[in-house]
Amino acid sequence: MIDPYTLIGTQAPAPLQRWMFEQSWRSHDYANGIPYPTHAFHGAQWPKNKGPQPTPIPVLANILTSGSNFLFRGGPPAFSVPSEENAKLADADAWLQGMIKANRLGELWHSLAHACGNQGALAAKFSVDMNDAHRPVRICFLDVPQECRVWFDPHDTQRMIFARIQYPYRDPATGDWYYYREEWTDDHYATYEPLRAAGRDEAEFAYALPHYKETLGDGVGWNLRDLEDNPFGLIPITLIRNRRVKGNPLGEGDLWGWFKLVDRLALTLHDSDRWNQKNAEPNVAIVNAKMEDPDPIIPGEPIEVWNEDPKKEADVKLLEASGAAREWVSWYAEKMEKFAWEKAGYSYIDLAQIANKGAWTKLAFEVTYGLTIATTDRKRELWGNSGLCVFFRTILQGLANLGGVPELSGVDEATEVSAEWPPYFSPTDEDRQSVTSRTVEQIQSGVLTLDRGTERIARIEGMPAHEIPTLLKELKAEREAMERDADAAESKPAEAPEDGEKADDAITLSATRGEP
Repeated sequence: MIDPYTLIGTQAPAPLQRWMFEQSWRSHDYANGIPYPTHAFHGAQWPKNKGPQPTPIPVLANILTSGSNFLFRGGPPAFSVPSEENAKLADADAWLQGMIKANRLGELWHSLAHACGNQGALAAKFSVDMNDAHRPVRICFLDVPQECRVWFDPHDTQRMIFARIQYPYRDPATGDWYYYREEWTDDHYATYEPLRAAGRDEAEFAYALPHYKETLGDGVGWNLRDLEDNPFGLIPITLIRNRRVKGNPLGEGDLWGWFKLVDRLALTLHDSDRWNQKNAEPNVAIVNAKMEDPDPIIPGEPIEVWNEDPKKEADVKLLEASGAAREWVSWYAEKMEKFAWEKAGYSYIDLAQIANKGAWTKLAFEVTYGLTIATTDRKRELWGNSGLCVFFRTILQGLANLGGVPELSGVDEATEVSAEWPPYFSPTDEDRQSVTSRTVEQIQSGVLTLDRGTERIARIEGMPAHEIPTLLKELKAEREAMERDADAAESKPAEAPEDGEKADDAITLSATRGEP
């Protein structure tokens, strides 16, 4: 049994801390177009006489952007506290919606998913300031492991037993660099005196701090300031994983382990670009003659040549470079880019091949993006039920343990938070027309009731679910009113017509019978 208290102030690194840092930093370089560092090309791989190093290409950036867009395609999930079995939880649900809105989380989802694809995992943390009437609960998201390190029970990797928040910051008054640290267990909360990291002129960015890459600020020199009881009774941190991999309780990035594939693509395009630049202008060939001016030819400059042998015809030719290999180089580059997308778990879509293929249905979109949907379904589980739902439930339980929030009086350990994600694709006009026609036929044949058919059509047309019962009631009331009017018309006695009206009726009747 591991006692989390013994981890407070530990100098041992968190599990996989170094590996996570190296992979996420490398992913950050590739995603942000930072010129290739030594881990990509060193002197032995890329000697100086080979020319400039390859230009970074935005393959990983495109993958991350596409993946984060698709994760929240249709909008973010709707979080709620189910209150069917406990009416008090309706207040907790309203409080949760207000807390999400106050923290403006809707602005962050896309950037957080993008960052998580690089980092492999993010740590969601909450803090409380009851003096802030607008935002008493503050939510932040920290990079793992650069800003937050977590320890799990080695015998139960689902159970977090210790968390350390530690990151460098710059003092706004002096410009000097310091490290901040706080630590959490379910029972204790520890804070430390800031640890000086560097002077204001020693580093411009946190990554340039002395020994930061090796230690992330860990080591000796930390002085414990306070050790208190944890007021929440739980660790106020939840891990949100980008991908769940067996053997790694933390998570992994979208393209970790496959950066050399991006290198190979960059090299291929780099060589193709060098070829293009070298052969952008045609080469001048002097046949059976010599140039009057031996200096390099300027584009548009007249060329004068003289012929040493009058028996041979002098000529000047412009030779265009050609080569059948160029077509295969392009094919090879596209193949490697497709490998990168598919290794990341996303569909490689060539819009030119699917354009102008007729009317598209929702099913056609789902088949085309099948690999992306399969990957995103797994990510939605990690972000939703295993991530943010757990985090929001932790907030509710922590605040209920803290007390002072009457809206959370009904929260207990059985309280859950659910997430409902929007569909990836909405029905197209083809889908709506097909469903409507089939529904009408089924109602007319008697295999489907009018109410069920109406509900199906309302859903396919995009009517909100909470408005459908009102629609059904209105249609039912309208049908009942029409039936009452019809019954009243049948039971009403016919009035005796006037004499003039009788004559007109008789004439009309005779005319319809063909009588004179």
